[in-house]
Amino acid sequence: MLSNPTKKSNKKSKISSNLYIVFLHIFYGLFSTINLLAIDHQKPVANHAEAANPLLPLISQTIYTQTEDYLAISFPQGKIALEIDTRKELAVEDRCFQAIACINGNFFSEDFKPLGLVKNNSLLLSPLKHNSKLLNGVFLWNNASSQNGAQQTFKPLITTTEDSAIQNYHFGIQAGPLLLLKGTLLPLSKAQKEKRAERAAICLAGKEKITFVVSKKRILLEEFAKYLIFSLKCSSALNLDGGSSTQLVAAKEIGIRHFGRTNVPVLIKVLPAKEKKS
Repeated sequence: MLSNPTKKSNKKSKISSNLYIVFLHIFYGLFSTINLLAIDHQKPVANHAEAANPLLPLISQTIYTQTEDYLAISFPQGKIALEIDTRKELAVEDRCFQAIACINGNFFSEDFKPLGLVKNNSLLLSPLKHNSKLLNGVFLWNNASSQNGAQQTFKPLITTTEDSAIQNYHFGIQAGPLLLLKGTLLPLSKAQKEKRAERAAICLAGKEKITFVVSKKRILLEEFAKYLIFSLKCSSALNLDGGSSTQLVAAKEIGIRHFGRTNVPVLIKVLPAKEKKS
């Protein structure tokens, strides 16, 4: 019996059409599923980034300056806490992890011990050195806290080593020379005027605005002091250990990663202030 070729052709066409429609449904279903998965995956990524980096709100309020000669970072008032890091067995980059920024502190001896005052949360790690021509200043602060029902506010101070107020502070480091005090440029010795070196300093503008500053090249101390008072509008400033110790390292979002050529025994770190307990 002979088959009808036209019927066969029609059957094949119908099967092909049905298969094509099924394929389209499958493809569309897969495409929609992939899209939904991609959309759902985007939200937790953003949320995880914010949860993983609690520094972001403060970083957005941090002011940083980069010029040909200087790097400077100023921090939002009333929202930060400062800590001293003495873990000298760790690299600076590791010690600065999860900090908004950190800067080197005290000068130190050949056996890697800090010279002068280091006071960390009321614990005296190194005593105050009196009558030093170089180390004639201190940077002091109390972090905001609520202890035994008493409120304590964040209050930084740059002053001389003979100031009786030193005993009222829970944190402090000693360095020098003092460059500015109460809006006045302080005199430098002949030796201090003539030496060129990489520089680091902490300065205060107004009552609480703290700025970390370093130079990117060897400069005179007098140049440095004038930059602090005239360009950064600092009222008080303390010179820190410089030369190969000079380093200013900030969170990657800020982009300042100025490492020194040597590790240092004391780093000052800026962190978010802890919330006050009611």
